[in-house]
Amino acid sequence: MIAGEVKSVRHALLLPFQDNQRVVHIGNLKLHVYPQVNHELLFNLAYAPHELTNLTVDPAYRDDLDHMHLRMDEWQTQLGAPDPLISQNPQPETPR
Repeated sequence: MIAGEVKSVRHALLLPFQDNQRVVHIGNLKLHVYPQVNHELLFNLAYAPHELTNLTVDPAYRDDLDHMHLRMDEWQTQLGAPDPLISQNPQPETPR
């Protein structure tokens, strides 16, 4: 592997950050979930490498978004992560 014999090690990557954020990265797609405020961002890094275009509302990415949610749920379950991905009582998105 060190000699460059394998192109990638993982198909997907889950990045938890405290109880504030979860990120799943698969291929060119990257989904950020902010459970405390029930907000999410989806990026296609091939077209928007600086993560400036949120695709969560783009109907063309609905299946991708569903797949990313499924993978994130699977990772949470597999790792035994106790924090939910959706808050029943979300905080405001805009800080006060």
